[in-house]
Amino acid sequence: MKKIALLCIVVAGLSASGIEFVSNSYQERVVKDESGKESIKLLSATKVLPGDTVIYVNSATNKTAKTIDHVLVTNPISEHMEYVAYSAQCSTECTILFSIDGGKSYAPAAELFVKQEDKMVLAKPSQYTTVRWNIDTVAPSSTTDVTFRAKLK
Repeated sequence: MKKIALLCIVVAGLSASGIEFVSNSYQERVVKDESGKESIKLLSATKVLPGDTVIYVNSATNKTAKTIDHVLVTNPISEHMEYVAYSAQCSTECTILFSIDGGKSYAPAAELFVKQEDKMVLAKPSQYTTVRWNIDTVAPSSTTDVTFRAKLK
């Protein structure tokens, strides 16, 4: 019998299921080496200015000797941030869902509708309030990363 993990990413730590969660935020920065050659590096997001994009990385590591199925990772999007369209990713097989009501309900992006005037229209990525990943499986002693980008308003 396989374990099932359910956790909302709020703080990092080891869940009762044996999954350890770590959450980090980064920014892409252009850096120069000694010869003046430029490259793009991921650096911790320590000072974010309006218009800057932050890359959120949530890592789920299976600390057990058994495969854990259906690991649920939920990441709220700060009210000061705006989700960047098509940026949510998963390093393994998973389903990515979004919420536009603060995490009360979730659906794929193509199924999120809001009322505009007298009709229902597809929600814009800027209206997303939460990203959720349902990771199919996390193998023993392995890590799955889930990521998304958001821009500071």
